[in-house]
Amino acid sequence: MLPPNLTRHFYETRRTFLKNATGQESTPWFQLSAMERSVAESEVEIFRQAIRAAEEEQDLLASLDKTAEASRAGTESTADAGADSPPENCGCPGCSAVAALLALLEPLDASTPSVMGLADVTNFPSMPLSFDARPISVDLSKLFPRRSPFDVYRAEFWTRKPPTADKA
Repeated sequence: MLPPNLTRHFYETRRTFLKNATGQESTPWFQLSAMERSVAESEVEIFRQAIRAAEEEQDLLASLDKTAEASRAGTESTADAGADSPPENCGCPGCSAVAALLALLEPLDASTPSVMGLADVTNFPSMPLSFDARPISVDLSKLFPRRSPFDVYRAEFWTRKPPTADKA
């Protein structure tokens, strides 16, 4: 967790460093204008984003380690329990994820009425289906923008013949 006054602390640390390194005295934090404070805040925001990314990476690594430990422990316990135990009683992450997914899908299956039977789903119609489709319209002027004068000058420089000296 980052401190709430991180920007002020960062600014004061930099101010002290500049004073020690160059002897130059800079403006204290409480005397800065709103614009100067927003500039300091934008500088620290990059640092905050880096810290958040590092924290997310640490969380991912920790969860990966926990999953690896749980799968090792689950493999040992499932080998002892036997193959005919139901997946919701298994402790491994894969079986628990499947059991959770099945538990989430059960209310959906119960609430949606079955209009078509299973045989209707697997039999495709013999005639082709007509979809409402139009040809894609492409604006070529957006795909090929006009060249800038700089590009013209650059092309002229590279394609122009070098000057020749008069032989008198």
